[in-house]
Amino acid sequence: SQAIGENVPIKTKNANTEMMVASGDTVIIGGIYKENTSEVEEGVPWLSKVPILGWLFKREEKKKEKSELLIFLTPTVLPSN
Repeated sequence: SQAIGENVPIKTKNANTEMMVASGDTVIIGGIYKENTSEVEEGVPWLSKVPILGWLFKREEKKKEKSELLIFLTPTVLPSN
């Protein structure tokens, strides 16, 4: 758990672009991709390490995940007083 005042890691991504959008219209900024791969091996202690028969007592999992960050912006122009 995080203590009060303790530094929390922050991950930032930047995108620079220019566009003209009417007040109230929505634009989508995309193209920021992330890919994670992981491998997990679980098994019964000792039995999963036995040559030839070990595969009966263990499970291997390989996972590949892809995601895309989409940012939806809807600007609103406020009238001046």
